[in-house]
Amino acid sequence: MVDKTPKFKPDEVIAVLGMVLMLTITCASILSRYVLPVAWSFTEELVCATFILVSLIGAAMATRDGKAMGISILTDLLPAKCQKWVVMIQSTATLIFSLALLWYGIGMVRSNIKSGMRTAALDWPEAIFSSFIPLGAFCLAIASVQFAYGTWKKNKEAR
Repeated sequence: MVDKTPKFKPDEVIAVLGMVLMLTITCASILSRYVLPVAWSFTEELVCATFILVSLIGAAMATRDGKAMGISILTDLLPAKCQKWVVMIQSTATLIFSLALLWYGIGMVRSNIKSGMRTAALDWPEAIFSSFIPLGAFCLAIASVQFAYGTWKKNKEAR
Protein backbone atom coordinates (compact mmCIF):
# COMPACT_ATOMS: atom_id res chain seq x y z
CA MET A 1 0.00 0.00 0.00
CA VAL A 2 1.34 3.42 -0.99
CA ASP A 3 1.49 6.07 1.72
CA LYS A 4 -0.51 9.08 0.49
CA THR A 5 0.26 11.20 3.56
CA PRO A 6 1.71 14.54 2.47
CA LYS A 7 5.30 14.98 3.60
CA PHE A 8 6.21 18.19 5.41
CA LYS A 9 8.95 19.94 3.46
CA PRO A 10 10.26 23.04 5.25
CA ASP A 11 11.87 24.40 2.10
CA GLU A 12 8.50 24.49 0.36
CA VAL A 13 6.95 26.30 3.33
CA ILE A 14 9.75 28.89 3.27
CA ALA A 15 9.33 29.37 -0.49
CA VAL A 16 5.56 29.79 -0.25
CA LEU A 17 5.78 32.20 2.69
CA GLY A 18 8.49 34.18 0.90
CA MET A 19 6.42 34.45 -2.28
CA VAL A 20 3.33 35.52 -0.31
CA LEU A 21 5.41 38.12 1.56
CA MET A 22 6.88 39.52 -1.67
CA LEU A 23 3.48 39.65 -3.37
CA THR A 24 1.81 41.33 -0.39
CA ILE A 25 4.54 43.92 0.11
CA THR A 26 4.77 44.75 -3.60
CA CYS A 27 0.99 45.12 -4.00
CA ALA A 28 0.75 47.25 -0.86
CA SER A 29 3.61 49.45 -2.09
CA ILE A 30 1.97 49.96 -5.48
CA LEU A 31 -1.40 50.75 -3.90
CA SER A 32 0.19 53.20 -1.47
CA ARG A 33 1.81 55.06 -4.36
CA TYR A 34 -1.41 55.43 -6.33
CA VAL A 35 -4.06 55.62 -3.61
CA LEU A 36 -2.05 57.54 -1.04
CA PRO A 37 0.63 59.94 -2.18
CA VAL A 38 3.19 57.94 -0.19
CA ALA A 39 6.06 55.74 -1.35
CA TRP A 40 7.33 53.13 1.09
CA SER A 41 11.08 52.98 0.75
CA PHE A 42 11.50 49.92 2.96
CA THR A 43 9.62 47.61 0.60
CA GLU A 44 12.52 47.35 -1.83
CA GLU A 45 14.84 46.07 0.91
CA LEU A 46 12.40 43.41 2.05
CA VAL A 47 11.45 42.24 -1.44
CA CYS A 48 15.06 42.04 -2.69
CA ALA A 49 16.25 40.09 0.36
CA THR A 50 13.28 37.73 0.23
CA PHE A 51 13.82 37.23 -3.51
CA ILE A 52 17.36 35.99 -2.85
CA LEU A 53 16.10 33.51 -0.25
CA VAL A 54 13.23 32.26 -2.42
CA SER A 55 15.52 31.90 -5.46
CA LEU A 56 18.04 29.78 -3.58
CA ILE A 57 15.35 27.69 -1.89
CA GLY A 58 13.68 27.19 -5.30
CA ALA A 59 17.00 26.06 -6.78
CA ALA A 60 17.36 23.59 -3.91
CA MET A 61 13.83 22.25 -4.46
CA ALA A 62 14.43 21.82 -8.20
CA THR A 63 17.77 20.09 -7.56
CA ARG A 64 16.31 17.75 -4.97
CA ASP A 65 13.47 16.72 -7.28
CA GLY A 66 15.76 16.33 -10.32
CA LYS A 67 14.08 19.20 -12.13
CA ALA A 68 17.01 21.61 -12.22
CA MET A 69 17.59 23.16 -15.61
CA GLY A 70 20.00 21.22 -17.74
CA ILE A 71 20.75 20.17 -21.28
CA SER A 72 20.07 16.48 -21.56
CA ILE A 73 20.33 16.09 -25.33
CA LEU A 74 23.83 14.62 -25.04
CA THR A 75 23.37 12.68 -21.81
CA ASP A 76 20.21 11.00 -23.13
CA LEU A 77 22.31 9.42 -25.87
CA LEU A 78 24.67 7.84 -23.34
CA PRO A 79 24.18 4.37 -21.86
CA ALA A 80 22.44 4.25 -18.47
CA LYS A 81 25.70 3.45 -16.69
CA CYS A 82 27.36 6.58 -18.09
CA GLN A 83 24.29 8.71 -17.33
CA LYS A 84 24.65 7.80 -13.66
CA TRP A 85 28.21 9.14 -13.66
CA VAL A 86 27.17 12.34 -15.43
CA VAL A 87 24.55 12.90 -12.71
CA MET A 88 27.22 12.33 -10.06
CA ILE A 89 29.53 14.87 -11.73
CA GLN A 90 26.69 17.40 -11.97
CA SER A 91 25.72 16.82 -8.34
CA THR A 92 29.33 17.19 -7.24
CA ALA A 93 29.66 20.46 -9.16
CA THR A 94 26.44 21.73 -7.57
CA LEU A 95 27.69 20.68 -4.14
CA ILE A 96 31.02 22.46 -4.65
CA PHE A 97 29.25 25.61 -5.83
CA SER A 98 26.82 25.59 -2.91
CA LEU A 99 29.60 24.98 -0.38
CA ALA A 100 31.57 27.91 -1.85
CA LEU A 101 28.45 30.05 -1.66
CA LEU A 102 27.91 28.91 1.93
CA TRP A 103 31.53 29.72 2.85
CA TYR A 104 31.50 33.19 1.31
CA GLY A 105 27.99 33.87 2.59
CA ILE A 106 29.05 33.11 6.15
CA GLY A 107 32.06 35.39 5.65
CA MET A 108 29.75 38.15 4.45
CA VAL A 109 27.47 37.74 7.47
CA ARG A 110 30.45 37.80 9.83
CA SER A 111 31.75 40.94 8.11
CA ASN A 112 28.35 42.61 8.43
CA ILE A 113 28.15 41.75 12.11
CA LYS A 114 31.70 42.93 12.75
CA SER A 115 31.19 46.25 10.97
CA GLY A 116 27.69 46.78 12.38
CA MET A 117 26.21 47.49 8.93
CA ARG A 118 22.54 48.43 8.91
CA THR A 119 20.01 48.71 6.09
CA ALA A 120 19.22 52.17 4.76
CA ALA A 121 15.43 52.25 5.04
CA LEU A 122 14.60 49.87 7.90
CA ASP A 123 17.80 50.38 9.90
CA TRP A 124 17.92 46.63 10.56
CA PRO A 125 21.22 44.78 10.87
CA GLU A 126 22.40 43.91 7.35
CA ALA A 127 23.45 40.50 8.67
CA ILE A 128 19.78 39.46 8.84
CA PHE A 129 19.35 39.78 5.09
CA SER A 130 22.86 38.51 4.35
CA SER A 131 22.11 35.34 6.29
CA PHE A 132 19.64 34.35 3.56
CA ILE A 133 22.58 33.50 1.28
CA PRO A 134 24.23 30.87 3.51
CA LEU A 135 20.79 29.50 4.47
CA GLY A 136 19.85 29.00 0.82
CA ALA A 137 23.30 27.63 -0.01
CA PHE A 138 23.01 25.10 2.81
CA CYS A 139 19.63 23.94 1.46
CA LEU A 140 21.13 23.66 -2.04
CA ALA A 141 24.04 21.56 -0.73
CA ILE A 142 21.66 19.19 1.08
CA ALA A 143 19.46 18.95 -2.03
CA SER A 144 22.39 18.06 -4.28
CA VAL A 145 23.40 15.26 -1.92
CA GLN A 146 19.78 14.03 -1.73
CA PHE A 147 19.48 13.95 -5.52
CA ALA A 148 22.81 12.19 -6.02
CA TYR A 149 21.97 9.59 -3.38
CA GLY A 150 18.49 9.01 -4.80
CA THR A 151 19.87 8.60 -8.33
CA TRP A 152 22.61 6.25 -7.16
CA LYS A 153 20.13 4.20 -5.14
CA LYS A 154 17.64 4.02 -8.03
CA ASN A 155 20.32 2.86 -10.45
CA LYS A 156 21.57 0.26 -7.98
CA GLU A 157 18.05 -1.16 -7.55
CA ALA A 158 17.54 -1.26 -11.33
CA ARG A 159 20.37 -3.79 -11.75
